[in-house]
Amino acid sequence: MDAISDMEYDYIASGQYAKVVHPPPGQSVLKLSQDMVKDQTYFLSRLSNPA
Repeated sequence: MDAISDMEYDYIASGQYAKVVHPPPGQSVLKLSQDMVKDQTYFLSRLSNPA
């Protein structure tokens, strides 16, 4: 974000393909994307959740 902060873009797309499900309150579960070619749940599962 720092690299593009001075540029004037209307939208920014992250391109992350995964589905997040919130079963019980306070929990999040990653589900596989419908597009298995673009699915990134393995990579995203390794990241921490700041919230």
